[in-house]
Amino acid sequence: MNATEWTLRCAERLHEQWPRVDRSDLEHLAWALLSEPHWQGMDPCAAALEWLELRTEPRAAANDPT
Repeated sequence: MNATEWTLRCAERLHEQWPRVDRSDLEHLAWALLSEPHWQGMDPCAAALEWLELRTEPRAAANDPT
């Protein structure tokens, strides 16, 4: 799979989660993910899901009053 196909698949998966976000913005995000070594070796749908999970995990430090 080439880079363009990877980003389009990743953007499609992101769009399923965020249907109101402009498609070109999601494609830009997918290109940014692909530029990071961590995401490059992953399936594009798996990368999108992992990235989404990282963004929705509760931040313990933000909830910690100390």
